[in-house]
Amino acid sequence: VFINADQTYIMVDILDYPRDQVGSAAGTLVFADELCSMFMVSVWGALSDRIARRWIFATGLTLMAIGTFLHPWARSVFPSTASAAAILSNLLVFRLIFAMGGSAATAMLTAFIGDYSRD
Repeated sequence: VFINADQTYIMVDILDYPRDQVGSAAGTLVFADELCSMFMVSVWGALSDRIARRWIFATGLTLMAIGTFLHPWARSVFPSTASAAAILSNLLVFRLIFAMGGSAATAMLTAFIGDYSRD
């Protein structure tokens, strides 16, 4: 919830993004987040069969923390050039890092609930 609420503030007040394009940009960021999450849930699920679930869960929580921490330091909403600095310093990348962590944590929470109900 914090990422969604903070996103508009960062776009408008910090990055000086045009107000008439904020809705479209926010929708694009959420869409990219959901696509990444749908893909990564299956990746994390497959990895959890090979690696202990607690490591996937911890990795997910760490990625969520990194994405949340980096969010206010974005320099742009989307990458403007192909340089590494431009690609790695925008809201889209930080949002995708958070999405990867969120999908790992969600997938492993579901697995943990299944394990505890079985025991």
